[in-house]
Amino acid sequence: MDITISGYACRSNHHCNFHGYKYNWCYTDDNNNWGYCKNHTVTDDNHSELLRKKRQMNNNGCQNIHFGQEIETRLARSNNQIRNSAYELIEQITANSRIFRNGTILKNRVVRLDAQGSFQQNKTTYYNLQIQLNTPRHGSTHSTSIAQVFVPENLDIAAHYEDIKNALRDSLNSTKENNPHRVIINIENMKNPF
Repeated sequence: MDITISGYACRSNHHCNFHGYKYNWCYTDDNNNWGYCKNHTVTDDNHSELLRKKRQMNNNGCQNIHFGQEIETRLARSNNQIRNSAYELIEQITANSRIFRNGTILKNRVVRLDAQGSFQQNKTTYYNLQIQLNTPRHGSTHSTSIAQVFVPENLDIAAHYEDIKNALRDSLNSTKENNPHRVIINIENMKNPF
């Protein structure tokens, strides 16, 4: 039986393999949730669909993480140079990053990571994280955002900062693929069984 790097068993009819992508993965259930397998590599050319789940223990129990996508046609297209600058910026996100504050969180000469406020949905407060170009907007229809992720305020950043990075990468890559979307992270807190 194949197992993902997160410890989930692969579906019995779907083993670890590349399955047409440039990374090693498998489906973990019949809802097409998936995970990376050992020796996976993610490159600039990858477009992953983050419709998967991840469980991470924290002091209060488990946070069951769900990634979803929504079409967002206002995201600006980006070239390789811009995406490489964005990837460099994403790599700077750490367990100590101050994600839940409005304004610029990180910045380099080409792009910046901004928290564009918060909003309530289904009794959950989400922060609107965007990677934006460091250029002025040209009118109300011109966007400088090249990636967008909605992060719930009760997400344990120390445990899930890599998930935020992966969500930003996925949204960023979607603009290259003419399938622009934002990624929404949802959590379901569960009691610690121990």
